[in-house]
Amino acid sequence: MHGVLRQQTVGEDVLVTVLTEVESILNSRPLTEISQDPRDEEPITPNHLLLLRKGPDAPVGNSIDRSASYGKKRWLQVQYLASLFWTRWRKEYLPLLQKRNKWTTPKENVMVDDLVLLVDETTPRGRWPMGKVVQVYKSKDGRVRSVDVRVNNNVLKRPVVKICIIYRSSIVKV
Repeated sequence: MHGVLRQQTVGEDVLVTVLTEVESILNSRPLTEISQDPRDEEPITPNHLLLLRKGPDAPVGNSIDRSASYGKKRWLQVQYLASLFWTRWRKEYLPLLQKRNKWTTPKENVMVDDLVLLVDETTPRGRWPMGKVVQVYKSKDGRVRSVDVRVNNNVLKRPVVKICIIYRSSIVKV
């Protein structure tokens, strides 16, 4: 929180609201696989277990109106701080999910049917794009360097450094 708040002085109501936004971001991550069938249910998140529903989807504000009321300015400040948290979470935590060991340590390759989380800088706050690996591309040394990932009805090509494996389709020792 120190990194997000920096030199800002915030009141108790703003701090509580920011912490609630952060809680919503953390509890909106999917715990189960996303189905490719649009008729299927949405994936289960911690919010489903805590709130018995998907969770709040408040609009994200990012422009400050000089003539705005004091309450709106505080709300915009909260949205700004929550966006700062989302940016740091995406840049600092998500890479930890996909640890990269030095190449002298053998590591399993990404495999077809692995469930992955896409690391994307353009993803809106609180959204967790997940997909299933449908094809892998190996380099000359036999290591997987990029993959095709099915997200909804689209197939996206991503380097392995921009994905985090959430669930292995099968466990194979290297």
